[in-house]
Amino acid sequence: MKPDELLAIVISFKNWAVWVIIGVVAVFGALGGWAHKLASPTEDQRRWPSFVIVGAVAALAVLFVLGPKDPIKLIALAVVSGYGGKSILDALGNKVKLALSEAETKKARDQRDQVVAVAKEAIILGQGHANKTKEGTETLEKLEARLEALKSLFQ
Repeated sequence: MKPDELLAIVISFKNWAVWVIIGVVAVFGALGGWAHKLASPTEDQRRWPSFVIVGAVAALAVLFVLGPKDPIKLIALAVVSGYGGKSILDALGNKVKLALSEAETKKARDQRDQVVAVAKEAIILGQGHANKTKEGTETLEKLEARLEALKSLFQ
């Protein structure tokens, strides 16, 4: 999320209509959570307030991810996501973890590419010296072997 987008969200909280929408979504999400409790097996020992709270939180989370513009779709989505409750929150959490993991992977690949570029440059410089001495050739071969080892570590 860009800073401009975050700022727009913060500013929108000054608008009372936003709070009405949040309240409506939370209530219908809680209703979906309560419906989930009613549909649960009788041996489920969790009490209804936990279903209601998790349903409201799940509905609010889905509101910020999807943000439907149609009021009927908004209410239906709130009830369904409230019914899904914990599963919805788990799925959203996994989605965030995946995005973070992908970002870390990209960063590691970028670092690998930088290391490989520097190593190649060192090899090219070493080739000039290797032509002059036998010891330089052996050093160059060791550098190339290390470069290959580095490549395999990052794949």
